Parts: sequence; structure tokens; C-alpha cells
Amino acid sequence: MGPTVLGARAPPRHLTVSLPNCPAMDAATILVVEDDISAREACRILLEDAGYRVEVAAGGEEAMERLDGRNEIDLVLTDLRMPGVSGLDLLDHAHHYYPDLPVAMMTAHGSARQEQEAFARGVRAFIPKPFTEEELLAAVEQVLDRRRLQTENQQLRQRLEEGETRHGILGKSEAIRAVLDRVDKAAATDCTVLVTGESGTGKELVARAIHRASRRRDAPFVALNCGAVPETLLESQLFGYKRGAFTGADQDRAGLLAAAEGGTLFLDEIGDLAPSLQVKLLRVLQEREYTPLGAQTPRRVDVRVVTATHRNLRDQVASGAFREDLYYRLEILPIHIPPLRERASDIPLLVDHFLGLAREEAGRPELRLAKGALGRMVEHPWAGNVRELANAITRAAVLSDSEEIDPVPAGRPSLTDLLPEEVVGVGETPTLAEVLAEAEKAYIVEVLERCEGNQVRTADLLGISRRTLYNKIQQHGIRKQFRAE
Repeated sequence: MGPTVLGARAPPRHLTVSLPNCPAMDAATILVVEDDISAREACRILLEDAGYRVEVAAGGEEAMERLDGRNEIDLVLTDLRMPGVSGLDLLDHAHHYYPDLPVAMMTAHGSARQEQEAFARGVRAFIPKPFTEEELLAAVEQVLDRRRLQTENQQLRQRLEEGETRHGILGKSEAIRAVLDRVDKAAATDCTVLVTGESGTGKELVARAIHRASRRRDAPFVALNCGAVPETLLESQLFGYKRGAFTGADQDRAGLLAAAEGGTLFLDEIGDLAPSLQVKLLRVLQEREYTPLGAQTPRRVDVRVVTATHRNLRDQVASGAFREDLYYRLEILPIHIPPLRERASDIPLLVDHFLGLAREEAGRPELRLAKGALGRMVEHPWAGNVRELANAITRAAVLSDSEEIDPVPAGRPSLTDLLPEEVVGVGETPTLAEVLAEAEKAYIVEVLERCEGNQVRTADLLGISRRTLYNKIQQHGIRKQFRAE
């Protein structure tokens, strides 16, 4: 599985990497080496009609001259028997200077011994003459596919060796390495983990990394966002219920605790858990048992619990909103994910990753960053963290009519330029908390207006639950009435 990205909304795809010497199949450059002019031209026309770039050489010596000092050739397609320099001689010459350059060989007079020798010396395909157009194209496609996969694997291994990916997570900054060191320690135990960090930093991805690296990796990973489910439903979802436990309970139903048996239960936004459920979760952690709604006897459970929150649970404990005994049960092994602004050295890697995904999703392989865009992205504060970075690149890719995109255009006002005068007074410097609070408020209002007040769509775009959005609207005093559907 490819690397994932902290802050990405869903478990991401394979890392998209650029392959400078291995272009897409329909743009690959093939050198056709054939002393028979009619066969040479037939191959050229067939391959060009299939979308390849084609160069031709009338013999092995001419092919050597064409190869010297060049590395943009993606495949050599050569005849075996030619006067002077043979196909095997050309193969040896090509691999001496370009060890990874694939060579496919055509022949009308090949023997089993010659075929074995050719494969032993590194030929990638042996195509007996006469061949059909379909046979030639299939052989070429197979060789190029194999080369592309080999090159991608080499680059991914290089990134792994350079420390850019670990546990499948992209990043090489000291801050991310510290997080991944904690993941190693957590994976080696069964203790409860509390993952903290701002919205959009990738708390669930860290939880999944712990699960994949642990002894429970072959058992289920079950995730539940405590802020996305009403309190009345959350208990039945988590613990399950017996038939007749409440109106509408017409059959027994297992909860998520049972579904996670032997594996990991991830409870996101644990700070939103109602006090009555905090008591029941504490029993799960202390006694390793729970009682479904309507049941008379408790059930044993073997799960590893990982929780996450963007809230300060210490403050919630002090205010009485969160149980102190549960807090200490959850924080046995804390892992804090730093915001993106504190690990700016990871931004170029993340930009490369998300730009690759944008090319794939938009079907526009030519997309590239505008001049100076990367520098502005590194300096941008990214109040929404990696999620905001990913959204900015996707939005720019979708809206741009040119091959160049600029997710953070030059001249874009700074964060403090957007704040009201009461926050940024003359000669005053606002605190980080003030800046982030105002930025969050401004962004929520902007997305609400873009969605014409639809809170369900707004919450989805922001990557938060409907309940969390409602709380933030109340917290920031956003007085304009927005409809809920």
C-alpha cells in the first residue's frame, strides 16, 4: 500500500510520483532498429498510429550513435540478425550505458538457444517473425508497463530510505518523525492512545498506522466519530442492543465494540462524548466488558481503544465537562500531531502528492505549479492544515483553464489582513489563538455562504460533523440564520 498523508480526508491512494525517464505509455519514445527498410517503416507506422513517438535506425551501429549521450529513449525494439553490429551487440552496448533501458528483440531466424542467451543478457521480450500488429503492440505495452512499475518501485524505495515515508505516512520533518516514533511505541503495546491535534492534521491516519503496525493488524479497524452521531443513537451504535430494548428495536443488533473484537476501536472527537457515555466507556477500559442496551449480563470484549480530539481535554476536565478518571485512562500514551505551519519542510512532498492525485482525478497529466507557487505555499499559514492544502490544490486544478495552477495566488491577502480591527490594533500583534479563531470563523462563514446556508453540505466540505459545525457557529457567534437541509 502506498504512503498516506496526514490530514487527508480518507485513506489515500498510492503515492503518485513523477517518472522523468518513463513517460506515460502513449507518449513513450521507441527506437526501432531494423536493416530491412520495409519492415522498419511498417513498425514505425504501426507504433506511431498507436500513439508512441518513434525514432528509427537502419542498423546496430546507427542505433549506438543515436543512443550515445541520450536518456529519453524508453524502449529499444531491435532485429536480432543485422550486418555488422547485431541485436545482441546493441543490447550489451545499451545496458552498459543505460542499465535500466528495456530492449525487445525481433527475429525470423531465432533458435531456442539464441532466445535463452538473449534473456540471460537482459532482453525484455523476444518477438518471433512474422508477427501480427496485435502481437507487437502487446509485447511493447507489456515491456513499458514493466519498466514503469520498476521505476516507480525504485523511487518509492528511495523515498522510504530517505525517511519521506514511514508507516505509509508522507513526511520527513523532525516533527513528523517524532509522531512516527510514538506510533512505533504505541504499536508495540495494547495500551490506550490519545491522539490530539488541530482539525485537518490527520488523527485518524495515525490511528490506522498504529493498527497496521500492531499485532491486531489482521483484525478489524472500526472508526466512530462521537461528534457526528446524536447522543441517543451513539449508545446503541457503540454497545449494540437486544430486541425490545426500545421502540423500533425489532431484533438483536451488535454494536461497534463487538464489530471491533480482536482489533482496534477508534473513537474520534472523544471530547464530544456525553457524560453518561463517558461512564460506560470507562468501564470498557477498566473491566474489558460492556452491556448492550436491554441486556441483563455484561459481555467481555478484547479491543484496543485509540481516541482522538482537537479539543483540550485538560480544560474540559477543569470545567467539569469531561471525567478526570476517564481522561487519565485515555492519555496513557499521548500522541500530538503538529499543525502544518510547524512542519513547513513537508509541504513540497505533500504538494507533489496532491498534485499527482489532482492530475489523475481531473484527467489532466499536464498540470503543473505556476512559477513561484511552491514558495508561496510553503510560506502560507494553512489554518486548515493538510486538509486545506489538499482542497486548495484540487480546487485550483478544477478551476484552472491552463496547464499551470496557483493554489495560493500572488497578492492574496495575509491572514492578519483578513482580521477585524478589534483583533489587530495599530502596532499590536494578535495572539496565535486569536488569529486562528478569526480565520476559522471567516472560513466557516465563507463556506456557509458558498453552500447557500446548507449546513449539511458545509460540514461535509469542511470535513467536520454537523454537530461540530453547529457548535462552532454558536462558539463564534455567527448570527446569520442558516438552514440545516
